Amino acid sequence: MHTRLAPRPLRELATYVAASGMAFLVDLGLLALLVTRFGWSTLVAASASFVAGALVLYVLSISFVFDHRRYRDVRIEAPYFVAIGLVGLTINAAVIYLVLETLNAHFVVAKFAAAGCTFAVSYLLRRTLLFRPSPAPQTGTSQ
Repeated sequence: MHTRLAPRPLRELATYVAASGMAFLVDLGLLALLVTRFGWSTLVAASASFVAGALVLYVLSISFVFDHRRYRDVRIEAPYFVAIGLVGLTINAAVIYLVLETLNAHFVVAKFAAAGCTFAVSYLLRRTLLFRPSPAPQTGTSQ
């Protein structure tokens, strides 16, 4: 008999944290590479690296994190995931810009601040809109 160590929402949150951590490492690593080795501007590099991290997070989310997917067809699901990612990207860019301009902080500090701000919003939107059971079909008719 298989017993779960934690209720599904708590387990999904824990695995989402782990998956987000992996995606963040891709994001931060690519950001550092683009800024320090290729001389990209921080905001452009942060946008490109955010997209790479989001792709990693999507694959991990559908493969390991969430038990349910509202949409089984990736052609329907992916645009929603991208739209949520654009919300996250907007928050990411705004926080990085504000931290760089107002605190004159290093881009890595700005990235950590941005990641903290985007995590909760992205998780709640994805959990609510994408990764939940599909509504049960209606049986019978009401008149």
